[in-house]
Amino acid sequence: MAQAKPNLTKYPGTLHKANSKVDDTVNLTSRTKRTPLELPKTGLFRFRQFEHYLPFSRETWRLLVADGRAPQSLKMGQRCTVWRAADIHAWLADPVNYRVPVLK
Repeated sequence: MAQAKPNLTKYPGTLHKANSKVDDTVNLTSRTKRTPLELPKTGLFRFRQFEHYLPFSRETWRLLVADGRAPQSLKMGQRCTVWRAADIHAWLADPVNYRVPVLK
């Protein structure tokens, strides 16, 4: 009598027997980004690195930047926009009265 092939179903990264018990738990730490408790004082940030500290959406941030009431961004390339850490900290310290410094 020929032995039947086990029914295999493909799961991400591994093969399991269809009738075997599969662990459905997800390792959230590998899929979610943790927000640091404090932003570094130096360096450059992409929006996603400091968005958790803002009480509004990306579009509102974009409008504030365009109006001069939030720090201006730096274009590192066609698809890479960053902000200086010192400018973000200055804005977070006093967002209502922040104005972009005028260069002479």
